[in-house]
Amino acid sequence: REATRRGCDDALWVSTDGYALEATTAALVWVDGGVVCSTPSGDTGILESVTLTTILDGMAEAGIPTDRRLVRPGDLDSITGAWLASSARGVCPIATLDARILPTDDDWTDRIASAAGF
Repeated sequence: REATRRGCDDALWVSTDGYALEATTAALVWVDGGVVCSTPSGDTGILESVTLTTILDGMAEAGIPTDRRLVRPGDLDSITGAWLASSARGVCPIATLDARILPTDDDWTDRIASAAGF
């Protein structure tokens, strides 16, 4: 509701120490230097996502490096692109974050969606 109140489609949860975690019902995926990344589960409190596991496994099978790491929301300005991924919504590029325009990449959107089976 807070995201909608602010005129946004979704909210990106951020930890108390400033790291992007996930959206309300979707995993956060980003590409940085040709590496497909996502937030680690476990100690972060994020539950493992079947959709995310499928994406990372598909990327690895295609020879594309993957990584689980933490990222600050401000660092998403300087990467290839960022997406929210879930079985309900598919793979959706994050076009803006906190009123900042983020880079998008249609080729990576297609690759990630294909790896997820969408």
